Amino acid sequence: MTKTILRLAIFLMGILLAAEVGRNVPFAASAQSANPSLTLTRDDLEALRAQIFSRSVDFSKRIQLASTLTRLLEINNRDRSARRLCLDFYDSIALIIDDEKFDAPVGPPYDSYIQSIEQGKRKDAVAAMNQFIANASGAALHPCLSLLALKSDSMPLAYRMLFEDFTNQKLTPYSLYAIGVMAAREKRFIESERFMLRAKGLLHSPTLERWLLVDLAKISIVNNKVEEARKIAQQLIQTNPQDPQALNILIFSNLAGNKDLARQQLSQLINVLYPDPYLIAETAKLAIQLMEMEAAAQILERFESKVEPNRDFYEVFAFVRKTQGRQKEADDLLNKARQIHDSRVAVSSAAPLNNELKEAVDLQEKRREEVDSLQDADALSKAYYCLLDEDYQNAIAVLQNENASPYERFILSAVQRRAGRLRDAQDALLHIKTDFPQFHSYEILSLLADLNARLGNKEQALEFSKEIVEKYPESYQAAVARKCIADPNAVAPENFLQPIQSSCRMSPYENYAAPFILTEIQEHWGDDASFASFANLLRVSPRRGVLFHEFVTLLASVTRHQVIPFTGVRQAVLNCLRQKIPVVFCQGDMFDSQLITELTLIVGADLARGQFYAESVAPFHPHLFTEIELLEGVCFAIFPSSLEPDWIPEMEAAIRQGKEYIKLHLEASHLQSDPDHDAAYFLDRQQSILQEQDPSYLPHKLAFLRWTIKNKPGAIARRYLDALEASCSRSSYYWFLSAMYYSTQKDPGAAQASLQKAQNMRLDSLRYRLAQVRILDQIQRVSEAIQLAEILRDEYPESPMASYQLLLLYKKTGQTEKEKLEEERLKKRLHIDSIQIDAAQDEDQSELVPSSQ
Repeated sequence: MTKTILRLAIFLMGILLAAEVGRNVPFAASAQSANPSLTLTRDDLEALRAQIFSRSVDFSKRIQLASTLTRLLEINNRDRSARRLCLDFYDSIALIIDDEKFDAPVGPPYDSYIQSIEQGKRKDAVAAMNQFIANASGAALHPCLSLLALKSDSMPLAYRMLFEDFTNQKLTPYSLYAIGVMAAREKRFIESERFMLRAKGLLHSPTLERWLLVDLAKISIVNNKVEEARKIAQQLIQTNPQDPQALNILIFSNLAGNKDLARQQLSQLINVLYPDPYLIAETAKLAIQLMEMEAAAQILERFESKVEPNRDFYEVFAFVRKTQGRQKEADDLLNKARQIHDSRVAVSSAAPLNNELKEAVDLQEKRREEVDSLQDADALSKAYYCLLDEDYQNAIAVLQNENASPYERFILSAVQRRAGRLRDAQDALLHIKTDFPQFHSYEILSLLADLNARLGNKEQALEFSKEIVEKYPESYQAAVARKCIADPNAVAPENFLQPIQSSCRMSPYENYAAPFILTEIQEHWGDDASFASFANLLRVSPRRGVLFHEFVTLLASVTRHQVIPFTGVRQAVLNCLRQKIPVVFCQGDMFDSQLITELTLIVGADLARGQFYAESVAPFHPHLFTEIELLEGVCFAIFPSSLEPDWIPEMEAAIRQGKEYIKLHLEASHLQSDPDHDAAYFLDRQQSILQEQDPSYLPHKLAFLRWTIKNKPGAIARRYLDALEASCSRSSYYWFLSAMYYSTQKDPGAAQASLQKAQNMRLDSLRYRLAQVRILDQIQRVSEAIQLAEILRDEYPESPMASYQLLLLYKKTGQTEKEKLEEERLKKRLHIDSIQIDAAQDEDQSELVPSSQ
């Protein structure tokens, strides 16, 4: 046990004791005895999470730590962190958890707690539950307590009872329902609905079943299935014509098409209201949507002195007072709202859907329509849509095909990994390594080494580690492999990959990568994000990508977060990811045609193994990065303005250099668009950068080299190229630029020699292999060029560049039929109606890689 874990164990001992004492005293008291003022650092939390999610730790200990940490986060008002920890922990043990049908009826005293919650007296319910637990003296408690605690807003108690349910690797319907509510509050609506449906009909209480139906109706509304919500409400009305929650749902369902009926139902609802603050707030919001402001005011005034203090209630009341011109009262009500900590994030039934939610709903509805029309879609598209619904089983079935391409097998292994089928994932990767040895070689070896370590195949893990060190000695994964070689008995950490989670806002349109990246980052920090607003500000469409300088210019204006550029040295990137700060890594052409689709979001790092990974099905491309590759681009750290990161000196230096890089980039853009722009600073820095000794200036040097090759005479470019060789020759991109230079000088032999050096450093780079296609074309070996381009098209179906190159070659050689077939395939890939090939560019051999625009 490390010193950190030992210290944390001692620190948490008091909290764990408090949890045990909580069986004999009300939980509110035990929470205070845990002394929440003793805060945990990020390192502490990471160390605890490592223990909680590690299968090498005893299961009961993991339960205990997860329960305690979750409640501690809740006590310290970090409710979103607590919810996420709870849901993540369930995900980590889902494979060994079974549903349990709990047949004991929900009788006394639990029915009295339910009645209190029904009447809006949640504080009374919490006090009674705590007293009951204190008097229980260790006796078995009904598992409905987790749900009742959640519904009464006592989240620490809810987590405590929920984790007790996990202890026996069983999950009762009450816990399933509770997890469904928490998933909904995290806006994971599809998962939420599935959890609740698993609990439906098994709660042994008419009131709890009614609560479940109401929540399912709310989820249906959020998922744009209003008719299903209406059916649920009508079912409830048949049982009780005066059911206020059902009337709320019916009113909402009539807002768009029948406002007169909605107003009649509102009049009926007002007469059956009772002092539940959430019910009153929802009803007032409905009245506002119907423009019945006076009715909303009367409802709120009538119950103001009767409801328990509640944030929703005061915020709605403040809005009404503001519309009435009573600003002083509105301000007072807002102050009351701010003083109340509310761990709930409402599912929203009668609440007006905000623009962001409407956009997400519209996209979900569009995706459902697209799924219905997938009969003729390719395997990757079908798998992609399955994964959006977390449907791993069908995604795997779609991809399991003897004639699958290497890329389809690679995605298959990724899906199997996510589903916990590590041995199957290993087999899929071995097939690729055997049949397509050059395909994503670095990634394949890295994953095989890690998978074998997890499966306990130490000898195989050692062999793959040795191969990594031999082929990629300077890569990140080589450092990990050397640790494995030094200690083959080392235990693989639990979370070796940090995947980008599938988002309802994703789509196959690759040119929308910019807003996807931004919405994923917003959601990483727990903020609502509007995909449509990002797309509008970035002015993207399936027919036009976003250039790098456009992204840089607009990034700060489309997010409220801090956007900090920095050069991608290892220490700087690790400094961000240790603090869970997402990093956008820019890879590809410098200054000119760097599209936003060349950016990859890195959402996690495993510090024990030093491995970075980002994965998804489409439109992102999986990458593992070497140290040199990180230095060939500039990273962006993106985080809320309220966060105060702990920057190490290496990070501070990287930020200074990153800001200068962006400044120079914008200067280059101005020079291109404005002939009268003052170039003094840019040209002076072009020369002074040659003298910089710090290796983190590599991006600047390579960027200036590329700019010089494209904008200056050959003799000047050659001198600049030679001047940078000593400091940049370890970079594969330097040799790629060297090959570009010799290509512009019509010297394919020298270009081939430089390109070979680049490929020796990166065997599986699509960019470099496409450059090889152009060189083969230059030296009149067109049939070989076509053969290689066809291989690349099949190996990298997610990239249109190989197809575009093939179109040029087919056109050049007069292969009209193949050209038509490839054009149709590319149009389908890009979701466009026509492709314009510039004949002049076909003859221009100055560029090794065609424009990706």
